[in-house]
This record gives sequence, structure tokens and C-alpha cells, in this order.
Amino acid sequence: MFLLQCTKLITILKLTVKQTTNFFERMTIMYENILERVQEQAEQLTAPLRKIQEVTVAGIERVTQLNVENIKTYAELGMENAKKVLNTNITDVEGLQNFITEQTEVAHNVGLKMTDDLKAYVALGEDLGEELQKVVKENVTLLEDVTKV
Repeated sequence: MFLLQCTKLITILKLTVKQTTNFFERMTIMYENILERVQEQAEQLTAPLRKIQEVTVAGIERVTQLNVENIKTYAELGMENAKKVLNTNITDVEGLQNFITEQTEVAHNVGLKMTDDLKAYVALGEDLGEELQKVVKENVTLLEDVTKV
């Protein structure tokens, strides 16, 4: 009789262990599924942000390149003009008038260059703005869907 009761108890314990194991297996699967969904949503959220970063970095790179080119151009213009001034020997009124005319032309050309440079900066900013708006528009529904869950 005692042996029979022990056998029944062992059977009950085995069943309980099996049920507990099944429960934990189901819980593990459930949590793995939840973690997968969270991972997918995180990737969906970060993809647009990564694209915005890429566009921004590309824009910064373009502005930097434009800055470097402009610094070089203005430095060359300045050095060229400084050399002309050093090599100019004004001996009469006509020489002074020629010098003033040349300097006026230099100032005019620098003004035109600055205008062109400003237009290039504006165009660059507009391009960057359009690219960023495009990324945002492409991902608005995605971001809304992910944040609803």
C-alpha cells in the first residue's frame, strides 16, 4: 500500500514537473516573440533616424567642402591682390586712377563671387531640407504604426 501511494505520488510529481516544464516553455516562447516584436519595432524606428543622420552628415560634408573651396578662393584672391598692391608704383594721378579702377573691379568681382557663393549655400540648404522632408514623409505612416503598438 505504501509502495502504491509512493508510485502515485511519483506519477503526480512527474506530471507536475511536465506541466511546469510545458508552462515555462510556453512562457519562454511568448517572451521570445515579444522580444522579437520589440526588436523589429526598434529597427523600424531607428531606420528613418539613421537615414536622417545620413542625409544630415552628407549635407554637412557638402557645406564643409564648399567652405574649403571658398576659403581657398578668397585666400588666393587676397594674396593676388596684395601682391598687385605691393608691386604697384603710383607716380602720378593717372596711375592712382588706374589703381583705384583696378581695386574697384576687384571689389566688384569679389562681390559677384560672394553673391554666387551665397546662392550656392542657399541651394545646398534647400536640397538638404528637401531630402530631410522626403525621408520624414516616407516614414510618417511607419512611425505612426510603430508608436500605436
